[in-house]
Amino acid sequence: MAADDTGRDHKANKRIERELVGYERWIETLRGSCGIFDLQKIERESFAGWFRPVIVGRFRGAEVSHNAPLIRRIPRDVRADGAEHFCMSLQLSGLGELTQNEEAMGVRSGDIIVSDTARALEYHTRRGSRVITLQLPRADFVTHMGFEPRTIVRPSGDSLAGRMLAQVFESVYLDEGDVEPDLDLVIYDVIRALFRPDEWMGVSSHTEKLFERVQHIIERHFADPDFGPAEVALEAGISSRYLQKLFASRGTTCNRCIESRRLERAFKLLKRRIEQNGGPSIAEIAFDSGYRNVNYFYSRFRKRFGCTPGELPMGDNLIQSHETDESDTA
Repeated sequence: MAADDTGRDHKANKRIERELVGYERWIETLRGSCGIFDLQKIERESFAGWFRPVIVGRFRGAEVSHNAPLIRRIPRDVRADGAEHFCMSLQLSGLGELTQNEEAMGVRSGDIIVSDTARALEYHTRRGSRVITLQLPRADFVTHMGFEPRTIVRPSGDSLAGRMLAQVFESVYLDEGDVEPDLDLVIYDVIRALFRPDEWMGVSSHTEKLFERVQHIIERHFADPDFGPAEVALEAGISSRYLQKLFASRGTTCNRCIESRRLERAFKLLKRRIEQNGGPSIAEIAFDSGYRNVNYFYSRFRKRFGCTPGELPMGDNLIQSHETDESDTA
C-alpha cells in the first residue's frame, strides 16, 4: 500500500471514532441536525446509540446508530420544524420496514433509501439500525431533477447507479478538501439514474392526489371564519411551507383559494336571495360564507365582481367576471 493511502486510511479511521451517548443527548443531536424524530418502544435506560455529523460537498447529514424498535416522524413534528429536504440514506446494518405515504417497504443492509421530511414517516427495526443519511434541499433537488421523488428503497448492488451512490456515502469519511468540486451535480445525476421514468410519473400523480386532498379539506371548512392555511396544513399532515409550494407551483396561494371559495358561495347565496325576492341579510350571507367582518366582505366582493353585494343585478351578467377574476384575489 502506498504511503499516501496509508495516511488516508489512518485519517479516516481517526475520523470515524464514535462515542456512545444517552437517550436525551441522542434525540437532541438528531433533532438539531435532521429534524424532529421520536424513538418508541424502548426504555430510556435501555437505549444505546451514537450520532456523528457528516458532510459530502454541500450536502450535510449524519451517521446514526440506535437500538430502538421504532423511530418515527409524525405530522405534528413536520409542522413544528418545517424541514424542507429529502433524505438519501445508506443502510449500513440492521433490518427493518419503512412506511411513508401509506406504503411499507422492507429495508436491509446495503439498501439506499430516499425519503421526504415533509411527510410523516415510521421506521420499524429489528435489533437496531445503523445508517448514513444526507440531506438534499427540496428546491435544489427539484431544480436539478425536474421532479419530486416518492419514497423508494433500492439495493445498492443491483445497479451501477446504486453502486456509485454507495461510493458517495463512503466519501463522508474524507476531509472536505478531498471532495471534488461540483460533486453535488454529479450526485444529482446519479440519483436521477436510480429512478425509473415511470416513477417520475408516479411522483406527479402523488403530488396531484395530495393537492386534490388539500382542495377537499378547503371545500369542507372554508365557511369557518377561523379557517386558514395553518389549519389546512394541520389536517393534511404537511408543513405550511410545503403547502405554500403546492399552491405556488400552480400560480396561486392557499389564502387566495380559500377566499375564492368564500366569494363564490356568497355570490350564489346573493343570487338566490335576489331570485327569491328575500332571504338572509347580506351580513348573514357574509358570515355564512366565512367572513366575520362585513366591511371587509364588501371590499373583497367589490374587488372580485366590480360591485357591492347590495348592487348585484338580476340575471347572469356577472358570472363571466366571477369565473375569471380569481387570479386577482389576494
